[in-house]
Amino acid sequence: MCFSVCVSGHSDFLLSSFSKHSSTSGSEVSETTSAVIKDTVIHKCFETTLQIQYSGGEGLTAGFCRLCSVAFTVDILPSVIFVNWDVLPAESPDHCVLVFDVKNVSGHQIEVQYTVDQNVILEQEEIRRVSVQVERCIFPPEPEPSIDLKNTVIKHIGHSNHYSQFLASFVDIRWNIPSETCCGKASIEHLKWTKEQLELISVSKVSWDIRINDEFYTDTCNPEVLVGRLLLLDVNLTLKEDLEASEGELEVSCCSKVNGEIDSMCTLMGTDSLLVPNVDVSSAVKFSTSFLFHVSGHYTLNVKFTVRRTNTENIVFKCYKILLIVDEEDR
Repeated sequence: MCFSVCVSGHSDFLLSSFSKHSSTSGSEVSETTSAVIKDTVIHKCFETTLQIQYSGGEGLTAGFCRLCSVAFTVDILPSVIFVNWDVLPAESPDHCVLVFDVKNVSGHQIEVQYTVDQNVILEQEEIRRVSVQVERCIFPPEPEPSIDLKNTVIKHIGHSNHYSQFLASFVDIRWNIPSETCCGKASIEHLKWTKEQLELISVSKVSWDIRINDEFYTDTCNPEVLVGRLLLLDVNLTLKEDLEASEGELEVSCCSKVNGEIDSMCTLMGTDSLLVPNVDVSSAVKFSTSFLFHVSGHYTLNVKFTVRRTNTENIVFKCYKILLIVDEEDR
C-alpha cells in the first residue's frame, strides 16, 4: 500500500499554538517544539498520527477491515523571516513608514512583493529592506484575555500581538519561489513593537507645524542654510485632545551630528524654551527663535513639548528631528 500526505499552510498555520485535538479525518496533531529568534518563528515540528482503515475481498464482503496507524513528524520551515523592523516618519505628518529587513531562509531564489508595484529579488540567505507607507492610526483597545471558568485557564492566541494584528490589515508582503511554483504571505502578526515605535504609528495628540526661514519643513526637504546667515525657526503646535494638564514647556536644542558639541559652532539668537502656564485643547502654542552657524556641517534640531500634570506623570511629545546641512557661502 502506498499513499502520499500533503500538508500546506498559510500565515497563521505557522504561528498559532495548537493543542491536542482529534480531527474529523481521524488524525491527531500536537505541537512539540517551537524555536523563536527575535520573536520570529524559525522552526516548528508537529507529531502526527494518521489512522487508515482498509479492506477488500472476502473481508470487505463480511464487513471486516484492518486499522493501521502511521506516526510521522512534520517540520515546518518558513521561506522568509523578519530579522529587524522599525518605524520612520513619512513626508506627510499623517503617515508613517514601516520598514522590514526580510531574509530569505529557503534554498531558492525568492521574489518578495511588498506593494502593488514594488518587489525585490532575494538570493539564498540574503537580507533586503522593504518599506510600506501606512496612514497613522488609532489602535483599538486591547481585548481582555478570555478565562475558561471551568478549567480556570487563560487562553492566548498563539504568538500573535495585538498591535501587529491590527497593522497586518495594512501590510501585504507576499513571496514567490518561481523554481518551485509556490508562494505565500509573510505574516507580521507575531512582531512586537516598542513604545516609541507605537507612538510614531499612532495618531499624534499634538499637531506640529515647523517652519524654517518661513518655509514649511518636512523630514524629506533640505532647507538652504549658510554659514553666517541667520536661521529663523518657527514652531506652532496644537493639542488634539484635553490632557488635563496644568502647564507645559516647549524646548528646542541643537547639536552637531559629528561630536554633539555646538558651543563654538553655533550661537542661539534668542531663547531655547517657552513656558505655557495654561495648556488646553483650544489654544495653540507659538514659539520663534534663531540660530547662527559659524562652521559648516550636519546639524540636528530637536523640538519637544512637555506636558506637566498634577497627579500623574508628565507626557513628552517629540517632534521629528530637523536635519540641517550648513554650507559655506559662495564668495
